[in-house]
Amino acid sequence: MSLINIAQDYKQYEKSSIMKTLAAHAHGKNYIGQTSSATFEEVCELIQKLGLPPKARILDAGCGNGAFALLLAQKFGFQVTGIDLSEDIIKIAQRQTYEFNLNDLCHFFVGDFSDFVTSQPFDLILCIGSLYWNQPLAQTFQRWHQALNNPGWLVLFLNLAEEVLTLEETKAIDQTSFILIETIKHELTSANFKLMEWRDQTKVYSHWLEKWCHSMSLNQETIFQEMGQEKGSKMIHRFYHYLQLARSQKVKRIITLNKKNKNL
Repeated sequence: MSLINIAQDYKQYEKSSIMKTLAAHAHGKNYIGQTSSATFEEVCELIQKLGLPPKARILDAGCGNGAFALLLAQKFGFQVTGIDLSEDIIKIAQRQTYEFNLNDLCHFFVGDFSDFVTSQPFDLILCIGSLYWNQPLAQTFQRWHQALNNPGWLVLFLNLAEEVLTLEETKAIDQTSFILIETIKHELTSANFKLMEWRDQTKVYSHWLEKWCHSMSLNQETIFQEMGQEKGSKMIHRFYHYLQLARSQKVKRIITLNKKNKNL
């Protein structure tokens, strides 16, 4: 999937009222406008374990509308930089930065997180649900390793394939690309990250998808009105297959905590 298509898809997602309705139903009280199954509570729990210094620098890789970045700055006083491919979504994040009076702590820019450099290293790189579009993993992890302080941390929220999906399953989930578990472990090690924690949250993810799919059944007419019959049907079909893959444990929701080793 091209970078242009990724940016366009997320732009449409952000503008879609029905997608926000589905996400709000799936998250319930944990919904803060995020476009993934992650919650702010999960992010906070991991970050609090790291003992980051005051004014720690954090990169939110694939930040979307800045939902998590803004709250991290507000709650902890961290300096948070967000990077995303979509100019329109970054504009939303920038606007909210001023609305929340966080312009001294939050900065958002348009770019490709798999190919960037920074003159000011980060204490933590956070990537939530953004490694599904065939990004070059080796290059991405090397860039992130170079962009981190010593010590430095990488936190990933991922949906990973336990095994190679069938052609039928791949077709059903459209252009989503679930990386194999062994591949992600290999690439992290090759980039000189040390895996410190590996959490399997597939049951949580399945429950989230069940609520999403239930909301789709309740709002099917609205989905077709907003998206059109063909596109709406594809979206419904795709999410039901996400649920099937999670229930069968062929795709697992994994949260990883990784520490930068000194030499690359």
